[in-house]
Amino acid sequence: MSRERAARSKSNRKRRRRIRRGIFSLILVVFIAAAGFGVYRLIDRVFLPEQASATDDAQSRARRQNEPPAKQEKPVKSDPAEISIVCVGDVIVHSTQITAADRGGGNYDFSEYFPHAKPYIESADLAVCNLELTFGGTPYSGYPLFSTPDQLANVLKDTGFDVGVTANNHMLDRGPSGIGRTIDVAAGAGLLVTGSVKDATEKDYLITEVKGVKIGIVAYTYETSVSADNRTINGIGMSAETRSLINSFGWASLDADMQAVKQSMDGARADGAEILICVFHWGNEYERQPNGHQRKAAEMLVGFGADIIFASHPHVLQPFETLTDPETGKRVPVFWSMGNFISNQRRETLDTSMGKYTEQGMIARVDLTYDPDSRSITRGRMSCTPTWVDKYSNG
Repeated sequence: MSRERAARSKSNRKRRRRIRRGIFSLILVVFIAAAGFGVYRLIDRVFLPEQASATDDAQSRARRQNEPPAKQEKPVKSDPAEISIVCVGDVIVHSTQITAADRGGGNYDFSEYFPHAKPYIESADLAVCNLELTFGGTPYSGYPLFSTPDQLANVLKDTGFDVGVTANNHMLDRGPSGIGRTIDVAAGAGLLVTGSVKDATEKDYLITEVKGVKIGIVAYTYETSVSADNRTINGIGMSAETRSLINSFGWASLDADMQAVKQSMDGARADGAEILICVFHWGNEYERQPNGHQRKAAEMLVGFGADIIFASHPHVLQPFETLTDPETGKRVPVFWSMGNFISNQRRETLDTSMGKYTEQGMIARVDLTYDPDSRSITRGRMSCTPTWVDKYSNG
């Protein structure tokens, strides 16, 4: 080999190595850049190779027969839907709040509750809140048996909430009649309701449409009984008829009761739900980390096909994270406890070191892209806006 050819060959080898290094560096930079986004992939679907091979075979046959291939009709693709969903924790009205809202003559004004939170709520495509109270009528009362003036429902609707969840440990504070009246008042204000029904023949889940996408919401609360023969909500016994009106489960009978939850979720899917949200009331009060029972229940919900899990009850914030379905690889955002949204629980009113944490809450948020063609969530982001309850004197 001449010196000139050898030199050119050596130069070409160096250039190829530089190109390979450059390609590797580009891949690494792209990977690092992608990893820097606070975005998780909920579902990662690929097209089945069989769909491409059918077209390839037709073209091959046409080439062999020296004929032009038949024109392939391109399927009409639907535009993906960008959907934002927010959810907040416990909406509680204690007796001091009722007194502060009393304007006399049966008129109660709660309009000062949410003006600072309203822009974050009404900007979402779907907004959900936990009604940890009843609209049980007079006499109004706070803890331990809540019955809140009806005017609060209108304020919640005006703030931007679309759905009120009634499945919680205070849903029976005014008995079976309180269940029905709470539904009527909330619905009368324009809120959709799930977690309880007025008649056992009604669906125990909610389907609502957002940007052409059907979203199902399944809401359940824990029971306080320890015996299958004595099932209670917050110590209030339930007849078989009452239990048929509410969505609840027992920790002692979790495996069996979660099958009823699965039936609700399956029913929502069969009814057309393309995205399925679970809103659960669980955990131990004032504990800032999820316990084993919560984790077991959440893992079961993920296995049943939940897309998002929002939760409340501890009255303090707990972390949020994603759980992965080991069978499908789908990642599901879980907000273990969203804390209090509004209440009179605070440092001054609770004789516990956790009191200050009851003043804090979050507006949990999931932004996602739904592809109607693959019927899947293709991208999602979970986040939260922290909230704090301010108690003040006026006049």
